[in-house]
Amino acid sequence: DVCSWEIFYTHYINIPAYNPYYNDEVCKGIEDYKLCSKWLNVTSNYDDWKNKVNQYKNSLNIDDEKIQKEETKTIFEVILDFYLNYYYFILPTIIVLSLIGVYFYNRKNDLF
Repeated sequence: DVCSWEIFYTHYINIPAYNPYYNDEVCKGIEDYKLCSKWLNVTSNYDDWKNKVNQYKNSLNIDDEKIQKEETKTIFEVILDFYLNYYYFILPTIIVLSLIGVYFYNRKNDLF
């Protein structure tokens, strides 16, 4: 018996799970979301999956509204934010210019 019918080697191949809902209309605009990816093992039914995707979309809308509210600032808030971000440049400059002004003011009054 040159050829015995024994198994010499077994090779296993793991195929990624396919998401049957990835191309659904609900995923339009959020293709990068985990539940809308092509290769995902979806264990829930379509209604549960759709509810989770819609919850994610609604959370994005809430975040967009917060961003829009934060973008509307008054001119005072803009100036205050600028000062708070760069006070370590602005404050020493004001102090140095004030000291120079006081020096020249005192020097001018001493001459007359």
